[in-house]
Amino acid sequence: MQDQKDREFHEEMVKEVKKNEKSIEELVRNRDDNKVVKTVTIDYDSIEHNPMGGIMVRCYVNGDKSLRFSVTISKDYIEDKREYSFSGGISSKLYDLMTEDGK
Repeated sequence: MQDQKDREFHEEMVKEVKKNEKSIEELVRNRDDNKVVKTVTIDYDSIEHNPMGGIMVRCYVNGDKSLRFSVTISKDYIEDKREYSFSGGISSKLYDLMTEDGK
């Protein structure tokens, strides 16, 4: 019974990530000063529930898993309206490629 609930919960998290694919891509592209990001791949197998709330997912760019970034998607309720916030981290290799001077 618990396995079924876990699968259903994971499926709901996958749906939320899919619903926010464009925002995830925009998050990394907005930090890309050098326009090196051509494609973004979301690793759906990496989706996990964040114990502090939200959904964690790992992604990578240009088909290179060493050019990775992670995102936590959180739902916030502001004035009775559901809004999403995104936070995450970027691998040093991807950061260096994306920033003007690599520093």
